[in-house]
Amino acid sequence: MKIEEQKERLLEEKKILLEELKKISVKDSKDKYSAKEVLENNDVNDLEDQALELADFDNNLTITTELQKQLQEVEITLEKIEKGEYGYCEVCGEKISDQRLMVLPSASTCREHMEIDVE
Repeated sequence: MKIEEQKERLLEEKKILLEELKKISVKDSKDKYSAKEVLENNDVNDLEDQALELADFDNNLTITTELQKQLQEVEITLEKIEKGEYGYCEVCGEKISDQRLMVLPSASTCREHMEIDVE
């Protein structure tokens, strides 16, 4: 496996994640994203409209959280590439299979330990 190709894939994924985040969230001074308020008219009187607006905001919040998590994983993986630490399981230290890294370039564990949350 060529690490440079993986790096390019990760950089492209990062670009896509950032574009998606910009669509539904706003970035604060600490580089954290928060879901955008979807209420375009603060004077919404219709309860149904208010419920729909709230549901849209809740959906944006969920998506923003997931995109932020994925972005963090990509950024951590890019740091590992720069440090020469890419491709090793964070649990056992063994090399992660090329097949797993091709499917999930930001994998931080081998298949054996993929169910373990290393955060």
